Amino acid sequence: SADSSSDGLFVATDPVRLVDTRRESGAFGGPRLWEGGGREFDPFDVAEGPVAAMAANWTMTDTEDAGWVLAYPAGNAFGEVSTVNASSARQSVATGAITPMSERGFGVHASEGTELVVDVVGWFTGESSADSGTGLYVPSGPTRLHDTRERRPRPAADGTIELANPFGSAAAALVTNVTVTQADWAGFVTAYPAGTKRPATSTVNVNFHDQTVANMAITSVSTRGAAYYAMAGVDVIVDVAGYFTGSPVVAT
Repeated sequence: SADSSSDGLFVATDPVRLVDTRRESGAFGGPRLWEGGGREFDPFDVAEGPVAAMAANWTMTDTEDAGWVLAYPAGNAFGEVSTVNASSARQSVATGAITPMSERGFGVHASEGTELVVDVVGWFTGESSADSGTGLYVPSGPTRLHDTRERRPRPAADGTIELANPFGSAAAALVTNVTVTQADWAGFVTAYPAGTKRPATSTVNVNFHDQTVANMAITSVSTRGAAYYAMAGVDVIVDVAGYFTGSPVVAT
């Protein structure tokens, strides 16, 4: 393993909503994606330094039918590899993904009509970045960090639980699988640094009562760890697969 690198380092950020086609205006707002349609986005005004890839949570919502959305480096052929998949109409489904970008940003292509929400959690540096030991990935586990079915309480509607950072001051972000189960009703769970302002983003989406659904999440941590907010009452399971080196943000 390397002690430092220049490219491929992860730069953790507070979760930020980059794209939401449900919005009527703005560079990253509507219109919704249509069947067989696509768009390109240039997100470099919210990134710092050379960027090779984006780490984000991709959500299809208000889908017209079963289908998919794929993301690709803008200006390139979009290929046949999907990023997020919906299995029915009127569904909300999310996928955590790392998307390579070109100098023009990234493009999206949809097989069916859908709204698209993209929540960014960080960036990966490009080749011309400075050499650093911050942002290296350290695999660990997988280990079950928390399970509210066994360790109560579970978050109630509009409630939050906090989990301590298992790697202490060595980790700036956790790589996890977040599972929600036994949901009271449709809603979402948002993971973010504990003790900081909750962002207007989501990590896992629930479509109906008692649904079980999981998603990969890269979550920045604070000096208090990670927080998990639930729109509706739900059990939350967090499994850790590793972390990115760096300093946690300060809980305010």
